[in-house]
Amino acid sequence: MYLDPDDGTFGLPVSLVSSADSDIVNVNASYVDERLVLTYNSTEVSYDGELSVSSALMQTRIDGSDAVALSEISVDYDKLTAGEKSPVDLLVKNNSDSKANGFRVDFINKNGEVFDSVNVDCVLGSGESKWVSVEFTVPETVDASELRAAVISENGSSSVMSFSLGQCDLAVTAAQTRIGDRDGVEVNITNNGEFASAGRLQVLNDKGEVLDHRDFLPVSKGRTVTFRISDIERYLGENNELVFSLISIADDYNSCNDSVRIIIYDYSGKTPFYGDIDGDGVISIDDATLIQMYIADLREFTPNQKLIADVNLDGGIDITDVTLIQMYIADLIPSLGQELKQPKV
Repeated sequence: MYLDPDDGTFGLPVSLVSSADSDIVNVNASYVDERLVLTYNSTEVSYDGELSVSSALMQTRIDGSDAVALSEISVDYDKLTAGEKSPVDLLVKNNSDSKANGFRVDFINKNGEVFDSVNVDCVLGSGESKWVSVEFTVPETVDASELRAAVISENGSSSVMSFSLGQCDLAVTAAQTRIGDRDGVEVNITNNGEFASAGRLQVLNDKGEVLDHRDFLPVSKGRTVTFRISDIERYLGENNELVFSLISIADDYNSCNDSVRIIIYDYSGKTPFYGDIDGDGVISIDDATLIQMYIADLREFTPNQKLIADVNLDGGIDITDVTLIQMYIADLIPSLGQELKQPKV
């Protein structure tokens, strides 16, 4: 082991190995340009009829390994703002045999392009690890599963690590509807997060088997994309249940998944009734709550839902319709509107 005279820390062990017919003696260690320099005498003894001894003064400069290595990345997603400078924490370690006075951090997108670069003034002794906070400009859109951070040491060596930038916050809702003359489902995907996010909508049966999928382009913050899926009878099992599940490519495919399960009712031979907003065949307080959410612009309705929600047939959907449903549930009125023979879409 050798001692760094500047900060008093010990570095990694260094070995000098001689050949079979020579010896190394009088070793002295010093620092030149922040690199360990070893000065010693190499003595060689030979015999060719007579004994011969030769000695030479040698000097060896010890260059360390990649100076600063990136060990871990920690992201506080609550502090990230698209298009603005935001912090990310890096755990770095000096793996070289000398002190590191600083390094550069490059942030790299999926195309291998450096979109931001930060110089970090940080002194690290040999073998020392330290957390450092670095601010970088967050991209407006995250359409890949990961970005990369590269720590560039003073000697030009680099250490690269991938990290996930955005926590996905996509939400999915689904409701049965009529598409033409067939039963269908209208699926709405809303982005409640900070970053635009692309992904995939999966259609699964009640056994969890993936039956179909739809890919979608990045959905911006606060926006909704709608899929209308017709001819859903081909997906149904014995329980008539379907699950619509989201997978976003902005995160790690685990923490951002969202799904909704619905039961598909066969309305052939029978008619849906006014007030049955969720299509479960029963008029309940859930239906009244859905109308209240619609009135408050907290959710969208399909064309069929808009027709069925107008329980007093006045051409609009308002708090009166909510009150009538509540009165119907409490047996204060005998019926709601009239049966729909065939809702028009």
